[in-house]
Amino acid sequence: MSNCESCNVVLFEKTAIHLADVDVCKKCYEELKTEKGHLYGEAFNLMTYECEKCLKKEVLWNSRDGVTPFIIRCRHCQGEAKHINWSGDLYAPKHLPKRGDRVFLTMPSAINIILNKSMVAERWEHGEYPMKERFETQEEALEVMAGDAQKGEPLVYQIP
Repeated sequence: MSNCESCNVVLFEKTAIHLADVDVCKKCYEELKTEKGHLYGEAFNLMTYECEKCLKKEVLWNSRDGVTPFIIRCRHCQGEAKHINWSGDLYAPKHLPKRGDRVFLTMPSAINIILNKSMVAERWEHGEYPMKERFETQEEALEVMAGDAQKGEPLVYQIP
């Protein structure tokens, strides 16, 4: 067995490191990791988002060593909330979210499929750019969306 050549992994399964959105060999991981030992600077950070519409702020915790979106839906008005004050992000690997807090999780593929089906059904004939103008069938749209899905895509989840 072999592979790597920066970083097509394999080598031996026990030398691979599985993160939220990437698999790397131990050698590449050591070269890429941050001073805190993660691949991504936002890993395990408390991050502040501010809504452009209602101006409310919310702090979300990134529960993983994975990327996070620049913009999310505001929990209050469904407007666009942008990640602000990046230098003020707080590294908190032992943070315990409270009931009602929102956190970033790695999106399970089953949830991604459900969300894609819902989006295609909702936008097939509606919206500024109906999907039926770009795709022959809804199945084709779903295939394209499945191909675009990134391993380890983040999901905003509210703690029940």
